[in-house]
Amino acid sequence: MNKHVSHDRVAAMDVARGFAVLCMVMIHVEMFLAPEGPDLISMRAVVELLGSVPAAPVFMFLMGASLAFSSHTAPGQLIRRGLLLLGAGYALNVLRLMPEAGYALTKDIPPMEVLPQMYEIDILHFAGLALVIFGLFRLNRLGRPGLLLLAATVALCSPLLWGLHTGIPPVDMLLAPIWGKRPNTFFPLFPWLAYPLVGLAFGRTLTLAEDRRQCLFRLGMAGLTVATVTGLLLLAFPDLARSFYRPYPLLVLFIIGFVPFWTWCCGLVAPLRALRQPVRLLSEWSQGVTVFYVAHWIIIGWIAVLSFDIETRTEFLLVSAFVAAGAHCVMRAWRKE
Repeated sequence: MNKHVSHDRVAAMDVARGFAVLCMVMIHVEMFLAPEGPDLISMRAVVELLGSVPAAPVFMFLMGASLAFSSHTAPGQLIRRGLLLLGAGYALNVLRLMPEAGYALTKDIPPMEVLPQMYEIDILHFAGLALVIFGLFRLNRLGRPGLLLLAATVALCSPLLWGLHTGIPPVDMLLAPIWGKRPNTFFPLFPWLAYPLVGLAFGRTLTLAEDRRQCLFRLGMAGLTVATVTGLLLLAFPDLARSFYRPYPLLVLFIIGFVPFWTWCCGLVAPLRALRQPVRLLSEWSQGVTVFYVAHWIIIGWIAVLSFDIETRTEFLLVSAFVAAGAHCVMRAWRKE
């Protein structure tokens, strides 16, 4: 007898992804608008922690998990969605470049100093490429053991592939999103593809569960065990944790363990009546994450052109709130149309 498959939204996933949006805003404000300074040292440490594992890896893991709950996963549909995200990523590169290029012209800054942003590989580009790969190779039809085995292969092979190049500039530019030869490739396919692959296996497990809350608890505890063991190993061998964008297999495994545990923690927050409004806001951000992401980068870009530098924690919080509010308004207006 086939098990009943439930495709209802999971509040824990929405809260985790919405909180990742908030972390994303804070880390980007810190990176681009907050110069080095003694007044921001402690705040910077907290923001950089929140802007690492709880942010981009959560997005990518839960993107894979979301495929298990979606009815729009035919190969052609995944490829179309992926190409749209890739197009949105490069369109965002242009939109982010426009204010900086105008500023550069007024300050006699050489164009070559800003043009490399045109070819930047950010998380939108990776998400689009990942969906195209899922569609072309029909990865969403793999069973859970196959998904986990493929994820392990991706993670283990990645260090052998990083930096491979042909010496032919146009070819190397096309291959950059795959193994990240270029310095402005932040999310190469190897090893980041491991996160949505394991995420899909995680989502499949939830859809098949008769008691989803209990299943999420068990997955969270299993994740905590993996994260604890790998975390201790990373403390013993810190060189294996030196790169967030090109993580070695042990760090990939730590992150894969952390995300289910973090998602379970977010599930504990979701039903709290006292946090109903914040949870609703985070869920809304989760559902409109692509438009929110594009809008927040454009807002940060224009603020940067105004040469506004954050000097205090209060200014940091105010600017982060302004960016989030602006992106939220754009997201809501887009969804109403």
